[in-house]
Amino acid sequence: MLFCYSCGTVSNKNGKADSDNAIANSQSVQQGKNGLAIYDSNKAKQNETGNPNEKSSSDSTFTVGDLLFVGNKKMKFGFFQNKKPIPKSKRVSKGDTLYHDEKCTLLGDLGDLSDYRIYRKYRNHFSFSDFPVDSIYKGKLAKPDFKTDLAARHFRTMIRKGCAYDGVNFAGHFTIAQWGCGCMCQQMAIVDRTNGEIYYSIIPFDTMDGHYGVRFKIDSKMIIVNSGLLDDADDWEHKGYYNSAYGLRPSTYEWRDSVFVKID
Repeated sequence: MLFCYSCGTVSNKNGKADSDNAIANSQSVQQGKNGLAIYDSNKAKQNETGNPNEKSSSDSTFTVGDLLFVGNKKMKFGFFQNKKPIPKSKRVSKGDTLYHDEKCTLLGDLGDLSDYRIYRKYRNHFSFSDFPVDSIYKGKLAKPDFKTDLAARHFRTMIRKGCAYDGVNFAGHFTIAQWGCGCMCQQMAIVDRTNGEIYYSIIPFDTMDGHYGVRFKIDSKMIIVNSGLLDDADDWEHKGYYNSAYGLRPSTYEWRDSVFVKID
């Protein structure tokens, strides 16, 4: 089974990428050829989770590089930086691919994972306060004008409800109206409450599959997309990480001149 997205390197105090530090995070590392790190559960960096949702009291939380996962205390796994192919002689146990992308591979027994999830470190280089608005609109709220975005008419009921229930909730004078489109799938429209203009067709992250949660504030132009991945990790007490199992990652955008610009 394959769980994948991106696995970056960590940074040293000078802000430079430092792939060696990513491996050295655990005292159990045995640096082998081709960059493969072999881990033994008797020495690996483990933290008792204390999580009431754990399947077994014998599980521990492991961290290596930018990755975090919960598994059996006795599990063995290999963390490999993909500079060269993984030699068969260095594969750990059954050699299931627990995580893989263009930069790193994590091998081990899938059955040793307690929840079949691999979490990745989340680094957001911006905060909501970095993109403040000048003021919050307090005037009469305009109703959505569907002539300004004809495609939005297909979701007119949800957009009207969002405007009626939520009021201004984003970037000073906009309403973000959301609705579901399936499992782990939401779509949204933005309505300017000063004139009713709708922005739906131009939203770059709402493809056919939509997005998985958003975080935003009334006094900021910033929005975090796919924030549900962060909520998944928070639910399991892995704050600062996100669930990498779905091939998605949280992304940050700025609402700039009525267009979303990706910034992280």
